[in-house]
Amino acid sequence: MADLSVQSLSTYLSARNAVTPKKNPIPNDQSIRAAIVILWGRLVYPQLDPEMKETKGKQNVSISEIYRLFHEHLGSKKEWDHILTVLHRLDYIRMQGEDTVTAGTRLWTAVDGSKLFAVFRSSVLARKMYQSEKKQPDET
Repeated sequence: MADLSVQSLSTYLSARNAVTPKKNPIPNDQSIRAAIVILWGRLVYPQLDPEMKETKGKQNVSISEIYRLFHEHLGSKKEWDHILTVLHRLDYIRMQGEDTVTAGTRLWTAVDGSKLFAVFRSSVLARKMYQSEKKQPDET
């Protein structure tokens, strides 16, 4: 399980797609789906995992830091900017200044957190994000 990729984790998005309004389905673009999983892991997962106490209160992330860590899953900078525009428009994220985002309503509801939590907790992706968080605890 530790070798799961962001793309394979994004299959957990479709588990809740049936309850997603038809006018705003989960985007089918693989980079956008990967971004949703990454952002869920940075914005929602720490609030659900009792072992991440020191980051539990942190509810925003730097979008430049996300891109720096995960650019191989997100495409070019131009593609990343497009992804952010789409996710903002669909309320997966909410902008807090030029470089900071918080979780939007759909980031909480479109991901099947009950299934993804266990997979995510044991994944390399979660450890990578957690280690980055510990290195820069006050960067919000």
